[in-house]
Amino acid sequence: MSDPSCHHEATPTPALPGRPQLVLAGNPNVGKTTLFNALTGLSAKVSNYPGITVETARGELALGSGRVADLHDLPGTYSTNARSAEEQIALDALIGLDGQTAPDAVIVCLDATQVARAAYLLLQIQELGARCVVALTMVDEAKTATPDPAALSKLLGCDVVAVTARTKSGLPDLVAAIDRAMRSDRAVVRRWEPSTVLREHLDRVRAAVPEAWIRTPLAADALA
Repeated sequence: MSDPSCHHEATPTPALPGRPQLVLAGNPNVGKTTLFNALTGLSAKVSNYPGITVETARGELALGSGRVADLHDLPGTYSTNARSAEEQIALDALIGLDGQTAPDAVIVCLDATQVARAAYLLLQIQELGARCVVALTMVDEAKTATPDPAALSKLLGCDVVAVTARTKSGLPDLVAAIDRAMRSDRAVVRRWEPSTVLREHLDRVRAAVPEAWIRTPLAADALA
């Protein structure tokens, strides 16, 4: 019987034609929308999803390479296991469900005062195979306890940039990191591997779950 473990590996992520598509993801109340406004300036547009009262914003982000990308501000979510309309919209955008195109890269906002809790969403997004860049927000509130971006980057396997959206501190470095991520042909993929015995139990429970409830491999394991 093997022990449960978390592995990370590099796998190809296909580039998308046309204007690059980026999404901004994170937990609620981590300064995500403030960062979105700082990155896009006055070019934001609000979109309503049919049948529900959820709005998302789309703006243009000028990349360091001279390209322009569409940046989508997703509803705040705590995980990729959608339990609300807002979280379902975020999941659909992250993996390209319901006719949407999977993003070229994902900017994940991590609250510097609660990194351990916020990193849960990042690890799930990495498990989906997305190219990720971390924007370390709320650093002004963390004060002397601000996590070391370089140490976090080594641990998480992606660029981590400390930003303060109100003063635009760190934004040039964040844009440069986004551009690097998009130019990379590989993404860090993290997968949690259960023990052999636990996997057998999970598979039996998953077999009894209605297919309509399972939209991703992550959701299948979560439901089980």
